Amino acid sequence: MKKLFLFVAVMMAAVAFSSCSKDEDENPSIIGTWQITHSEGTEFDNSGKPHYQWSEDYPVFDEHENGFCWSYTFNNDGTCVNKTYEIGISDEDDDPKYYTYSISENKLIMQSQYGDQDIYEIKKLSSDQLILFYHIQNDYYTTEGTETYKRIK
Repeated sequence: MKKLFLFVAVMMAAVAFSSCSKDEDENPSIIGTWQITHSEGTEFDNSGKPHYQWSEDYPVFDEHENGFCWSYTFNNDGTCVNKTYEIGISDEDDDPKYYTYSISENKLIMQSQYGDQDIYEIKKLSSDQLILFYHIQNDYYTTEGTETYKRIK
C-alpha cells in the first residue's frame, strides 16, 4: 500500500511540475521590446532565379567595432516603434519609425506612419523568441526572408 501511495504521489508531482513549466508559453504576448538576432533570406529576379542570398547574425560589427541592429517595441495600445542602433557610434535612434499593428491568427500586420503596410507570418512566438517570415513582391524582384528576435524588455 505504501508503494502505491508513493507511486501516486510521484505521478501527481510530475504532472504538477510539467504543467507549470509550460504555463509561461501557453499564451505568449508580443507586447514588449524585441531585438533582431538573425536575418536570412533570398532575393529572386523576375524569372524566379535567386539573385542574392544572405544570412547574418546581429548585431553586425564592422572593422572599427561599430555595430548595427534594430528593435521593435510593441505596445498594448496597438502601436509599435522601430529603432535602429549603431553601436559604438550612437546608441539612440534619431529617426524612429512608428507603426500601428494587429495580429490575426498567425499574421502580424504593421501599418507605418507613412501608410506602407508590412505583413509577416509569425513562425514562432514564445516568452523570449519571435520569428517572422516575410514575402515581398514588386515589379523588379521578389524577396523572402526570416527574421529572428529576442525579447529584451
